[in-house]
This record gives sequence, structure tokens and C-alpha cells, in this order.
Amino acid sequence: MSGQSNGTLQIYTLGRFRVYYGQRDLTEEYSRSKKPWFLFKFLLTNNGEVFPSDYIMATLWPEEESQNPTHSLRNLVYRLRNLLEEEQGNGQYIVNQQGHYSFGREGEYWLDVEEMERAAKEAFLLEDENPKKIELLQRACELYEGEYLPTLAYESWTFNQRNYFQRLHLKTVRELNRLLKENGQFEEIIQHCEKIIDLEPFEECLHRDYIEALIENGQQWFWQDFFAESGIVKIHRHPEVYFLVPGAVGPRRKTLTFLLFGHCLLKSKALSLKTQNMRVVN
Repeated sequence: MSGQSNGTLQIYTLGRFRVYYGQRDLTEEYSRSKKPWFLFKFLLTNNGEVFPSDYIMATLWPEEESQNPTHSLRNLVYRLRNLLEEEQGNGQYIVNQQGHYSFGREGEYWLDVEEMERAAKEAFLLEDENPKKIELLQRACELYEGEYLPTLAYESWTFNQRNYFQRLHLKTVRELNRLLKENGQFEEIIQHCEKIIDLEPFEECLHRDYIEALIENGQQWFWQDFFAESGIVKIHRHPEVYFLVPGAVGPRRKTLTFLLFGHCLLKSKALSLKTQNMRVVN
């Protein structure tokens, strides 16, 4: 919760869902209020849009038959407002316009996806020579802690936001890696790639950046004889480094699970073996 005022609602959606007010975790305090929080996620995701009561009820709870969806939603909104504004009194987060509801942008709040987007877009406008560019890219990368609202992965109304911020994150990472590489800051590339690869294990470009940084930083690489019978793919521009592809047998094999034995490296006299699932297109 660094960098936010105690008088501001702080909302985290990347890799988790948490709502704080000061040091209070409202989502933990009111963890049993499933429906109000579900409604809040919907309105937050569709920030700036206005929806009628019957549409919201049919979208979020299609299996429930209500004789009066307007009344049912009004009760939910009342409960949600109590969760968000019962003690704060610093703005209206849920707006009702003649039975149509939206997220209230006028309320005092901090939202991780908005901060990430702001930092990334501001960085892309700066010249490479501006030292603030790397700072902003690093800030955007730090804010991305995982997929947008990960527990709602199968809700269709989250797809666009999830895909958008994942693409923005990857674009930001590649730009940051490019600048760090030009500056010879290979240790920084290694450190943030080790975190990001856990979030994006199928992005080959991240593995390539990671491997190249390790090589430039003087790391040692190892592989075992029992890999010899498996298919091998060389990494671009580094023929001495390979992707090992167990069972790679023919051009029709589109999706493969393989061991990136470039991750077998010696650090502080300790051999650390890491495996990753990745996608290879022949």
C-alpha cells in the first residue's frame, strides 16, 4: 500500500483483489459480502459505463429469477455503499442515475491498473536519454502482480481488461529490457525477469532476454547427457545456448512442454534447476 494517502480508497486488481482504506483491509473485514464485492468488481471493470438494473442482474446472476430486479439491486448497492463509505464519507463510489448504475469516478480512490497505465504511457512518450523513462517503466512493471481479477478468469466481462493489461505489461517489460541492455544493466534484467517469467511462463521473448542477460553477466551454463535424445532448439544469436524440447518429433507438433536448461545455472556455488512450460510454433 505504498504511496497512497490514508484518506483514499486503495484498490488492487492485478494478481489479487483487495480494497484498503488506510491500514484497513475492507475486503478482509467484509469477506462474507460476496455479492456486493462481485457487483463492485463489475462496475469497476466497466469504469465509465452506465448499466440498468435488469442488465446487471442478468449478467452477474443469470441463474436467479427475481420478480423485481430493480429492488434486488438497490438492496445490493445499499450494502456495497455501506462497505465502501460507511465511515469514510469522502465521495460517492457507486452512482445511481435514474435506476442506472456506474462506478463513481469522482470519489477519492487509487486504482492499480490506472496507475500502471499512466506510468507506462508516460514512459513511452519520453526519449530514451531521459532517466525518468526507466523509472516509470520499472514502476509500471512493479504494479503488475498478475492477471486482472484472477478469480474471475471465466467471466466474459473481464476478458478485455485482462488481455489489455497483460499486453501492456509485456510491451513495458520489453521496452525496459531494451533500455537496460543498452545501458549494460544486465543484473537488473536478471532480477526483474526472474519475477516476470513466473507471471508469463509462455513468453519466449522474456526467456531470451533473461538468458542473454545471464550470459552477458558471466553466468555459467550446464546441461546433462540424458537430454541428448530429446529435440533441441537453439536460441537466437546464441548457438551455444539451447532450448531442450522433449518429444519434438515433426513439424505438426505445435505445442510442446520443454525444459529450458539454460535456467540450470551456478549461483553462489549452488546449482539451481528451474523448469518452465512454454509454447513453440514450428
